[in-house]
Amino acid sequence: MLIYGINLTLALGLGILLCEFRPNQRKKIAYLAAAFGFMWFLGTFRDGTGYDYESYINIFSDCIAFSWGEMFERVNFEPGFLILTKLMTYFVDNSILMYGIYTALILVPVAVFLYRYSDNLWLSTYLFIALTFFATSMNFIRQSIAASIVLWCYPFLKRKKIVPYLFVVLLASLFHRTALIMIPVYFFAQLRLSKGLLAFYGVSVGVVYLFSEQILSLVTKLAASGYEGTIYLEEGLEPLHVVIPALVFAFLMMMRKSMAERFDERDAILLTNLALFAMVIYLFITKHFILERFSIYVNQFVMISLPMACACFKPAPGLIEYRDSLADEIERSKGGEGKNLALKFRECQKQISAAFSTYYGAAALCVAGTIWYYLFGLTDGERGFHGIVPYLSVFDWISQLP
Repeated sequence: MLIYGINLTLALGLGILLCEFRPNQRKKIAYLAAAFGFMWFLGTFRDGTGYDYESYINIFSDCIAFSWGEMFERVNFEPGFLILTKLMTYFVDNSILMYGIYTALILVPVAVFLYRYSDNLWLSTYLFIALTFFATSMNFIRQSIAASIVLWCYPFLKRKKIVPYLFVVLLASLFHRTALIMIPVYFFAQLRLSKGLLAFYGVSVGVVYLFSEQILSLVTKLAASGYEGTIYLEEGLEPLHVVIPALVFAFLMMMRKSMAERFDERDAILLTNLALFAMVIYLFITKHFILERFSIYVNQFVMISLPMACACFKPAPGLIEYRDSLADEIERSKGGEGKNLALKFRECQKQISAAFSTYYGAAALCVAGTIWYYLFGLTDGERGFHGIVPYLSVFDWISQLP
């Protein structure tokens, strides 16, 4: 597992170095290139890592062997993914290059999204790893591509532009049909959370939870008969998996007013709602493992919601401007006036230092509060989350690392 420790250390160490100390756009781009470049390396040059590793090689082989017509008739997967894979077969002839393209299609949109919307790139990147989104990308290829496409929905969701929003969702569904869950999400995410609405959600979720076996049995008979009687339908994950989504939602509820005042009210409403939906889905996953396939689409926005909530603790821009103006006045002043200004300057500096301390404390708490989940993910079962343990590579020296 050393290679995963290196991955996490790179995300944290290099991120803090480049993104916290005199940050600029070049440093941020360099950081994302390094962090996501290393993840691309891990995703591309693996050999057998991930439960579905061989399955995608088999799909690739089928797309090589069959004509376009035969492929759609005999290979039962979403058309967008089949078209992508078939096109790849014209210029790619091995699994390494195949996984290189798949991994790039997953990671590049995530990196661009974080660059545009994250208030803390290193924390967002860390969450992408620690909350097992990266692990998912080494197993659920189609779903991870769909989830990366869904990230493009956010600006349309924020501006209430339903037509381009639906276009993006439908595009994502061509790679994994579970992305269609984002259609009802559009309408519910616009609602302001109130005590009455939360009570309604609570009662509704409770009733559905009680009768979830019967509901899912009916749904699978109509739309997914292959899952009837399987562990995916009849078994769930440990209740421990609900802890992180529940804590995230609670924190965002506490910080939503500050997020609305410091940043944008629309962000506060949408991100809090998406965190609520993630928590609810994870609650149902404790009964039905199959529902994990729906969680990533709403849960992945935690990569920007937590950093935004933490950023609310930073000193207000006006306070920093006031401190700088006091520094300028001190240089021009003399005598007793200068002493009074110096006192104000020191008091202002104390407030700024205290705000930054709170901000770094909140960010550190997010790291400490999720690192255990990452470690749990690596040690869960014989092969960890999504079968990524041990990491096996086409390079023998990497596979031999502890």
